[in-house]
Amino acid sequence: GTPPAPSGIPELLNEVRLTAKPQVSNLFLGLVAKRPLIVVAVPVMSGGRVKYVMTWSSSPAFLTDILSQQKLSQGWVAAIIDRNKTIIARTQNLDTFLGQPAEPSLAEKSGEAEGGFFHGVMREGIPVATGYRRSELTGWTVTVGIPLSLLEAPVQRSLLYMAAGGLLLLLVAPLAALALR
Repeated sequence: GTPPAPSGIPELLNEVRLTAKPQVSNLFLGLVAKRPLIVVAVPVMSGGRVKYVMTWSSSPAFLTDILSQQKLSQGWVAAIIDRNKTIIARTQNLDTFLGQPAEPSLAEKSGEAEGGFFHGVMREGIPVATGYRRSELTGWTVTVGIPLSLLEAPVQRSLLYMAAGGLLLLLVAPLAALALR
């Protein structure tokens, strides 16, 4: 519901001029395109100084394509959030969540450390085990959420098999005792 933040492009271009290093914007609503965009700005050097700043703007959809190419297991969700903790790419339900704030626990954790693992909840309300890593270059955070139900299913299945095996032994043991008597 909330529109993306203003572009901050003048500040981004100034940062490139001052540092002579490439910069990447947060998600913003393009004034001309009227859609969410990101910008990459790269210095063009001449005589050891920044002469120009070359920019490239794009819809962040290509980031979702990159995430999708990773062939995550069924049910896993990968996402990228920008420095403002706004969702800019997601392998599921991007139409719903593009430009929306990241889930609060992810936003908090990604601000505390460059990477880590924690149990949280996806925006859809599904409990997940989440791994994340923040890029030193862009400040963006890549995250993968694995529903706990998928992680716990093999353990639950093993426990069921052990319980069934134990029950079978309890039933067979008295018969074996009678036969050996």
